[in-house]
Amino acid sequence: MTNWLSTFLIILCVIPTFLQAETDPIFSGTEVTLQQVLDYAFEHNPGWKAGNLRVLQAREKVKEASGWENLNLSISQFVDPLETRLGPQETILNFSQKIPFWGQTEYGENAANAMVDSSKSGLEQERLTLITDIKKTWYDLWELQQTREVLLENQQLLEQISSLGSVDNTGGGGTLRSVLKAQTQIGQSAYDLVLVEDRLASTNIRLNSLMGRTDMNFFPRIAKPETPEFDATLTAVLDLVQQHSPELKQLDANISKSRFEAEQMDAQTAFPGVTLGVNYFVIGEPLNPNMLDAGKDAWNIMLGISIPWGNSKLSSRASQAELEAQRTAMLKEHRSNMLRDQTSRVYYKIINAQRLNTLFQQTLLPHAQNTLSLADRAYRTGQETSMAVLEARNVLLNFQISAIRALADWLRALAELEQLTGKSLAS
Repeated sequence: MTNWLSTFLIILCVIPTFLQAETDPIFSGTEVTLQQVLDYAFEHNPGWKAGNLRVLQAREKVKEASGWENLNLSISQFVDPLETRLGPQETILNFSQKIPFWGQTEYGENAANAMVDSSKSGLEQERLTLITDIKKTWYDLWELQQTREVLLENQQLLEQISSLGSVDNTGGGGTLRSVLKAQTQIGQSAYDLVLVEDRLASTNIRLNSLMGRTDMNFFPRIAKPETPEFDATLTAVLDLVQQHSPELKQLDANISKSRFEAEQMDAQTAFPGVTLGVNYFVIGEPLNPNMLDAGKDAWNIMLGISIPWGNSKLSSRASQAELEAQRTAMLKEHRSNMLRDQTSRVYYKIINAQRLNTLFQQTLLPHAQNTLSLADRAYRTGQETSMAVLEARNVLLNFQISAIRALADWLRALAELEQLTGKSLAS
């Protein structure tokens, strides 16, 4: 394995990424920030746009609920005119308007407004889900980019060790084992790089899709994410979930909607419906034009009343709405319990990731770096073979990759918890 392999891998892994990102018009600088990605997604993601339209659609339902039914016009034309005292009755024009029964408009508006609240809570769920998906994918991308850089750096160092071992003390058995081990690790590192590149491609595609983009360009290098302090207690987090969870708010709105619909159905069964109308009678030429009011058109007023009492159809609808409210209330209790369980698990995931991150940054990585320095110094003074350097380098490599993963796990878990609470938890 020679240096041309490292050069080829660097060209393959790094240069296309920057070239593709550089030609993308949405990137104004060499680095893309998470906020840029979020802003772009909320402007272009079609799923988010559809959610906003659903809220507008629900608001139009309020206007529908507060409106009256259309004015009805009917025309009756006699084929054989009916003879009356005033003359032949040729045409009847009927205008009628159904008047909402007492409380129908109010209950309908309340139910429609509850549906608007439900749609808003659903939209908030979609917003938090989109933010969480983008953040987690963003942290995946950062983790893979950092892992690739560590592997490339390790690849170069292994080739240097392999070259030095091939030149110096070629007759020593320890040196031969070191060269063989270095060659093996170079091959393993090259294999790991291929796997990382495959995951990088799929992660870039996913992030582009979440942003609502059709051009699947690669993203440039992502700066190390901030590591916010997290000191919230589990009790405080659980309280936030109960108070601010958009899922629970949506279920509350659905309960209110069903209650108002039940009240609307109850009102329909308690109060009769009223229809007011006017009939206009067109009179033709009379047989006796000298008769009083002969040929004069006539009109009358009509009042219609629907009798709802004993209507099983209306009472059944009221019962269904009430049962739906009870079912949704039980569903809310169930989801509240499930959210409590899910929140607790994610909370402890954050705590464990914090501990791991602290352990790597304060203990494991410094010790591994110190061990590598000692092994390298001993090798240069002839006290150790390159095998010791390789082993120390391998330990450091594993710790570096694990530390990157621990930080990414912490940030991903924090994003999940903020989705559940609907609030930012970084202090």
